[in-house]
Amino acid sequence: MKTSPSLMAIFFIWLCSIALSPAASAEDDYQLTFERPAAVGQVYTFGSHGYVNLQMIQNLNNQPVAEETQLIEAQMRGTIRITQVDEKGEATALVLTPTDYAGRVDGEVVRINLNRALTIEAVEGELVVKDADGRPVLPEVVQVLDVLLSFVLETDTKEKTDDQIYKLGELRRPGQAWECDHELIAEGLSESGQFTIEPGQIESEMRFVEVGQVFGEDAANLELDIEVSGFAVPGLVEQGFEMKQSTGLVQIRGMLPINPESTSGNVSKLIDFAVTAMLNLPDGQGVAELQLVMQRQTQAEYELQD
Repeated sequence: MKTSPSLMAIFFIWLCSIALSPAASAEDDYQLTFERPAAVGQVYTFGSHGYVNLQMIQNLNNQPVAEETQLIEAQMRGTIRITQVDEKGEATALVLTPTDYAGRVDGEVVRINLNRALTIEAVEGELVVKDADGRPVLPEVVQVLDVLLSFVLETDTKEKTDDQIYKLGELRRPGQAWECDHELIAEGLSESGQFTIEPGQIESEMRFVEVGQVFGEDAANLELDIEVSGFAVPGLVEQGFEMKQSTGLVQIRGMLPINPESTSGNVSKLIDFAVTAMLNLPDGQGVAELQLVMQRQTQAEYELQD
């Protein structure tokens, strides 16, 4: 029996479409999620680097009178074993074995022994770290690890999930952008009491840039920008300061597997807040100005091992 030319052409086009089409079309809709429950016993290879930069400058009548700074810089590679998770499946305790590391606090080297396990637990928003012999480590070591582990160990006590905050509960497609939940963002940024932020002081955009690859898996390339301005700092207002300027920026860039059960990923986060406040001093002493800067950036990649 002879196959007609038209049917042969159709068959050839169909065959080529199987061979040449990507696994996921750019037009497909995806159910995206940040919520990826961990399990006790999981082991990850882990790499992270980041910094924290804190500055406080005091001026009197436009003349500098005091300045305080803190700079934490660190990078690490190693393995992580999850030893405890909360009811949401977020890791709250782990064993970290560093294989490569460098860290400084205010220029001073902070030493961590390579290939020696550290046990780390998040307790009431703080890290509790012990060395391989069960002894508490130096505060500087805790500061360094707090920078490096922000994507791995859950220290946040918020009740709402990231999916609720960033509106990932519906189908999204590459190229799409949307606004996040400003009420939930304001609650989260104000939770510590350091800032009082209203929803109307926030602008945000989450973008599903494209489908790419991370550790050999199809992954969503996500970008988040949150900008905040005009907020108050209660600790300064209570002392009589007048807010002159206040700005904040939160940026998240991530490659998260399309498979919601995959817990590997590559994520970076930048937080940059700046505040200027003025205080009229009594008895004609003039005007005091306070400038505060808080910058924090962490980039991490973590791959689940079989």
